Amino acid sequence: MPWLTLPVAAADHPRVAVSIAPLHSWVSQVSGDLWEPDLLLSAQVDPHNAILRPSQRQRVEQADWVVWVGPQLETGLEALMRRVEPARKWTLTEDDVALVRHEFRRAGELFALPEESEDHGLDIDFPGAEQALPRHGSGTDPHLWLDPENAKRALAHIADHLSELDPANARNYQANAESAIAQLTESAAVWQARLDAAEPRAYVVFHDGYQYFDRRFGLPFAGAITLNPEQLPGLRTINEMRSAMADNTVGCLFAEVQYSDRLVATIGSGLDLDIQRLDALGAAIEPGPDHYHQLMTDLVDSFASCA
Repeated sequence: MPWLTLPVAAADHPRVAVSIAPLHSWVSQVSGDLWEPDLLLSAQVDPHNAILRPSQRQRVEQADWVVWVGPQLETGLEALMRRVEPARKWTLTEDDVALVRHEFRRAGELFALPEESEDHGLDIDFPGAEQALPRHGSGTDPHLWLDPENAKRALAHIADHLSELDPANARNYQANAESAIAQLTESAAVWQARLDAAEPRAYVVFHDGYQYFDRRFGLPFAGAITLNPEQLPGLRTINEMRSAMADNTVGCLFAEVQYSDRLVATIGSGLDLDIQRLDALGAAIEPGPDHYHQLMTDLVDSFASCA
């Protein structure tokens, strides 16, 4: 039985379902006081493994538009999203909108500065440099929302699409997007100034999910402990990584919230490292229009403290 897509007029506004909280924040900024989009996945849930409840699947089936990152991130949504016709969804990792996109980088490569620079900074030989990514494979790194330039481009695209779905409120959508983009431009300048002043040291991360952030702000990335967010490193890898970090070139070890305190302590034990937690989704931040700004501000605070 084909799915029924209700016309916008029947609901008085577009029905929009969004996969993760940062993207939901973008849509919320554009929709403003007119209506709220549906958030499918809580920021406390790992999007790689998330499975939708029947009520959430129904929201997708009845939505006028579904916004998600793509199968590299929301793996549990892939089968469902294959059944959503292209006109009713926006997949950020695809090429229909001109977003900044980066390929997955390898464990030992250094991307401390933009690609056009010949100065690659630190020379640290981390284990796993020649490994292909076992889970994600090749292709687009899906953490696109961590680049504020992508946020600005996305806000403009969201306003254009909502204006097509709901022409009666097109002026409101465009005005909301313009205001959000202007505010984000100001915030990004503040974030850049804060990070430039702090001069953060090189960082190592458990799972390399922050290249959009460190590339945009020119931060020194030294290496990733694991390429697969679901596969913990073995003892040999841990020892090799500890040896590579022992010369104090690296200043910070960032661990995502899903990794155990014991594992983090084991890797950082005896090293002069600032060990912190990072959260690319904002699990402790309330969903809504302000979510994205607070998420990015928290990340800036974390990286700025790595000095």
